[in-house]
Amino acid sequence: MSKCVCMLTSVHPAVDARIFFREARSLVRKGFDVTVIGVHDKDEVCQDVRIVSHRKFESRLLRILGSWKIFFWALRQRCDLFHFHDPELMPVGLLLKLLRKGYVVYDMHEDSNAILYKSYLPRKLRPVFSGAIRFFEIISARYLDGVITPTRLLTEKFMPYARRIVTLYNFPPNDFYKSVLKAGNRRKFRRESIIHLGVLRPSRLEFLLRVAKKIEDQIGPQPWNFVGLDKEMMELARRLIEGLGLNSIQINGKVPHQEVPGLLGRGRIGVNYHKLGEKHTNVAVPVKIFEYLACGLRVVSTPLPLVKELFQDIKFVSLAQDNVDDFSAKLLELLKENGEEEDRERIQKVAAERFCWAVEEKKLYRLYMEVLGEPA
Repeated sequence: MSKCVCMLTSVHPAVDARIFFREARSLVRKGFDVTVIGVHDKDEVCQDVRIVSHRKFESRLLRILGSWKIFFWALRQRCDLFHFHDPELMPVGLLLKLLRKGYVVYDMHEDSNAILYKSYLPRKLRPVFSGAIRFFEIISARYLDGVITPTRLLTEKFMPYARRIVTLYNFPPNDFYKSVLKAGNRRKFRRESIIHLGVLRPSRLEFLLRVAKKIEDQIGPQPWNFVGLDKEMMELARRLIEGLGLNSIQINGKVPHQEVPGLLGRGRIGVNYHKLGEKHTNVAVPVKIFEYLACGLRVVSTPLPLVKELFQDIKFVSLAQDNVDDFSAKLLELLKENGEEEDRERIQKVAAERFCWAVEEKKLYRLYMEVLGEPA
C-alpha cells in the first residue's frame, strides 16, 4: 500500500515550482499518493497530484488566521506524512505532531532574516517578527520529524537543533530540461538581450534600471525583459523607465513555471542582483541562476557567498561588484561577444551535469523513508 503525503502552503500556489514541480511530482514517481493544499482556482488532480485549493490570503494576518483552516483541511486527509512550506504554518505542524496525526516535515524556503526587508511590515516590527520566526523554527527543528532547507549554509545554521535535516537545492527538474529542448531553435525566437526573472524589491529594480541606462548611454538601447514582477513593482518600473528615458525595456508579471524555459530561450544574458552583506542573502542562492544556465544563458550576478561557491569554476557566470559601473561593465563585455549561439549547448550541458534536480530528488526520498522508518 502506497504512503500518503500532504503538502501544505498558505501563500504559495499549489503548482509552485519547488512544491509541485520538484517535490510533489518526484514523490509521485516514487509511488507516493500526494495531496497539495495550496492557492489554486479549483480542486483537481493535476499530473497525478491531488490539489485541494484555497484562495490567496491577501495579508500576513489573514495568512496566519487562514492557517487554521488549512489545519482542519489537513486533518481530513488522514495522511502518513505532512510536509509544510511556510513559517505561518509552524504552529499547525507542531499541533499535527502533538496530536500524532502523522509525521511532520518543515520545508524552510528562506532565512528568517528575509523578513527584515519585507516592505509590507512596519520597519520597527520587522525585527520582532524575524525573532519570533527564528524562535519557532528552532522549536520546530527540535520536535518535528525533519527539516528541509534550500542551501548548505541554512542547513548548517539549523543542524544543532534538527532531528533530521537535508539540503535540497532548487535545481531545475528533469521536466524543465525537457521543456528547454522542446523550445526549439532559440535563434529564431530571440528578442531580448538581457532578462531578469523573479520578484524585485524597489532598490534592486532601481539598480538594474540604472545599469540599463548606463549601457544605453554607451552602446544604444539594448532589449531588456523583467519577468515576474508584482503589480506594485510593475507600476514603479513604468515610472522609473519613463523618468530615466529608457527605451526597449519590457516588464511582465508572473508566468506559469512551464512557460519559463521558452521565455528564457529568447535571451542572451540572465541577470541576478542582490545587495551584498544582507543577512538572508548570505545563506541563499537565487534559483534564477540555475534556470538561466539550464536555458543556455550567460549570467551576471553579484558575488553572494554561495554563488561564489557554486559557480566559481563556471566561466559562463560573471561576478560583478555591487555598483552600477562594474555591473554594467560585465554586461557590456558579454554583449560585445560573438558566438553566443554556439555557447548555448555548452552552457546547457554543464547545467544538466552539475545542477539537476534528479540528485536532490534522491535525497528527498531518503529523508522520507528515514522519517517513515522504512528502507530506502
